[in-house]
Amino acid sequence: MTFGVEFKLPPAEAGTHAYTGWLAQAVDYPHVDWKGLGRLKILTCPGPALWLDRIQQYSQADSAVSLARRLSGQLGVGELVLRWTHGLTIAFNGEQVWSERYGVVRGRTWTMAPRVGSR
Repeated sequence: MTFGVEFKLPPAEAGTHAYTGWLAQAVDYPHVDWKGLGRLKILTCPGPALWLDRIQQYSQADSAVSLARRLSGQLGVGELVLRWTHGLTIAFNGEQVWSERYGVVRGRTWTMAPRVGSR
């Protein structure tokens, strides 16, 4: 499995415009035909929801954080995060797919192939 990783986080004081620009850039990457690799899933590190946690003190259960995770996941962008109970973790749509300590979890039923066409 091959994927890309975007290591970047807009500064908290930059506001919503910087956040949406950062997320738009990450969403562009899954649409690129990478030479010799095709289209890839992209992981952001830290994840899209962390920025919301930092600037607005949302809890993990808040709808804005959940929406950020689910929307970015639907657009081919996941998260590479450190979870103290699982270690380094890959998540899409807010759900753990793989972790350092437990290996493949939800990833057994997920495809890394890009979605194309209408749903």
